[in-house]
Amino acid sequence: MKTVLWGLLLCATASASPLDWLAGNYFGEHAGSQLLEHWEVSPDGQALGTTVWTNAGGVELQEMIRIRPQSKGRYQLDLWSWSGDFRRHLSMRGRLTSARSLSFEVPPGQHPEALHYARDKSGNLRVTLAKKSLTRFTLRPIQPKDQVVPQDLSGDYEAHTFFSNHQFLDQLRLSHNGDGLAGNLEVPGKFTTPLAHVQCQGLRSQGARLTFECAIPEGEKPYRVRYHFQFSADGSQALGHLEKAESRERLGSVVLRRKTRPTPPTD
Repeated sequence: MKTVLWGLLLCATASASPLDWLAGNYFGEHAGSQLLEHWEVSPDGQALGTTVWTNAGGVELQEMIRIRPQSKGRYQLDLWSWSGDFRRHLSMRGRLTSARSLSFEVPPGQHPEALHYARDKSGNLRVTLAKKSLTRFTLRPIQPKDQVVPQDLSGDYEAHTFFSNHQFLDQLRLSHNGDGLAGNLEVPGKFTTPLAHVQCQGLRSQGARLTFECAIPEGEKPYRVRYHFQFSADGSQALGHLEKAESRERLGSVVLRRKTRPTPPTD
């Protein structure tokens, strides 16, 4: 399996967290581009966000943001961004500046850079990026009228998987058969395994929830795992975790990224 440059930790069980206000599906516009952003918050206080920037030519930029608590009110932010051959990883340190706002800066000695998130009274997510110049944009919560979810989730996905300190890139294919969704999971160079017990619910503006099982023919004794995903509202990406099917022992976390171009919302 191919190692990737970032990892994440995401749990599916809901729990109160100081970052719960971040969770949701958003869209906005900036400088001729459209943004689709998806946030999930785990019970241990971490937040994971994914962003797709699109323009008339297709996908312009993709981003992954992970926010981890360090101490009371203090957080570590990691930002991975890529576009074509461009790749960048940026780390920042920050804190809660109010009950619904976060501010981050790069560590001392680096080129000054800052990032600020705030949720306003209307539920909008306001983002401010300070580099050589100041950039501000507002992301609005996606409402049912926006209808950005595709009719189905069939297609090919990159499955970025994180086990403890190890990161891998697998391939997931979803397709339709007479009974609904089917597909397979490919671990490049090792095996391809069919999906079983595929269930999909909630193809509305809040994004679909997908679960399935598959057999893993590795180790002394093959075992079955169950995947749980929450999709973004446009269906282009999903955040989730995997566990052993019998014991429900949590094994790791996964980000899915659809290989085809996402459909931007219409306001």
